[in-house]
Amino acid sequence: MKQSLIGPATKLRRGSEHYLNGNPVYIERDRCDGTVLISDSKQLRPEDNYWTINKSDLKVVYKKGSSIAAKVKPATEKQAKQQNDLNSFFDSLAADIPFNCTNCRKPLYAFSKKAKRSVCAHIFPKAYFSSIATNPDNILYMGADYIGCPCNCHDVWDRNIDSRKKLTRAYDIAVKRLELLKPYMSKKEINMAYDYLGMEVTA
Repeated sequence: MKQSLIGPATKLRRGSEHYLNGNPVYIERDRCDGTVLISDSKQLRPEDNYWTINKSDLKVVYKKGSSIAAKVKPATEKQAKQQNDLNSFFDSLAADIPFNCTNCRKPLYAFSKKAKRSVCAHIFPKAYFSSIATNPDNILYMGADYIGCPCNCHDVWDRNIDSRKKLTRAYDIAVKRLELLKPYMSKKEINMAYDYLGMEVTA
């Protein structure tokens, strides 16, 4: 199959399929700042997983001699279990969501199931840190722009290192949480976590 990167000027349609690290993902929202909100579910339901990435990280995958995207393979038993575990995890968090954003203290207004899930921000992305994807210490409660929160701290956190460091309250908490999470992480994940926070690796 042929893969091609997506240019920043390309407007992505909601629900369109693209690839991230070889896995199919679906567009929820294409933002003007060069980031996109994506899901790993074609249905784009409120209970599905959503996260923000740079548009340039996405690829279009085509079959040879065709402009039709490759068919999505059915989820494996392991993938299905991971999805069920994530769903149960987010359901358990719903009862503890505070009224205010952890970082800026603005109201979250997270009343619907979709909103409650969207304000649960992973400090370290579940797509790359599978060992702590369902660890409560890997969660901060921050507003998401696409559900109409007064703040967009969740989106800013997901954007890049410089953006994360500007969220000073959330960043300070994340640095402390890393120490709590390290016993559950692989050595590779720990090194990635330091990079994700823009920190020097310590012993």
